[in-house]
Amino acid sequence: MLRRFLFFTVGFLPAAIYANAVTDTEPVEVKSARLLTARLAAGYSYSYFDAVQSLRQDNSLLYSDGVNSARLGTQILGGLSTSEGKFNSIIGGGYDRYLLKWLEAFTFATYESNVIASVRGKFLSGAGMKVVFVKTPDLLLDCSLAPTYVQTTYTALPMREDLSLSLRARLRWRIVGALNLAIPYFMVIDTKNSSDQWHSLEPSLTYAFAENADVSTGYRYRYNVLNQAYAGIIYMTVAARFKN
Repeated sequence: MLRRFLFFTVGFLPAAIYANAVTDTEPVEVKSARLLTARLAAGYSYSYFDAVQSLRQDNSLLYSDGVNSARLGTQILGGLSTSEGKFNSIIGGGYDRYLLKWLEAFTFATYESNVIASVRGKFLSGAGMKVVFVKTPDLLLDCSLAPTYVQTTYTALPMREDLSLSLRARLRWRIVGALNLAIPYFMVIDTKNSSDQWHSLEPSLTYAFAENADVSTGYRYRYNVLNQAYAGIIYMTVAARFKN
């Protein structure tokens, strides 16, 4: 129970939560044109941390005009076994604006209800800057830094507030045809204790088997330096995509 509480302690993985709001399977757009994209995904995940099998649903809505972009995303995770009955839900949104071709400002917020960690409500907000090194239809490489604020209400514990710094580096590469590889890396540092660091690596493959459908598989590994807590989650989803 202690490891479980330490692993899910709020404020140490805001970057990873933010990434779930809009997945890395979206195509790279390089033209200044208005585009509305929706993605509805469902699938399976298995957590090596607590040996829980879950059904997973990810939904995202993205609007972009080449300079500004706004997004809304949700994730729902439910245990398959009644003896392991667990449920987690996240809703998040954000706004991005290109200041230069290589510099982007962004802000985001999410709300989470997490039965696994006995979290009645978790509110996360942050804002930062992103440097884009390469952005083409075949390759994306960027890095971002954001201060974040988290306020959490637990079921049987006092409310907790956290400040942290989140660093994200991301590589997305179209290997061949409709096969894409994404590798986001996160490092989150608690501002009150710099030795309390979360690291997360999540390589994933996405294959578009139809014009408006794709299948994705990935593995997320997370590790806390201070507490030496770690977890691995493998997942697979099938998604429908819509563009306007």
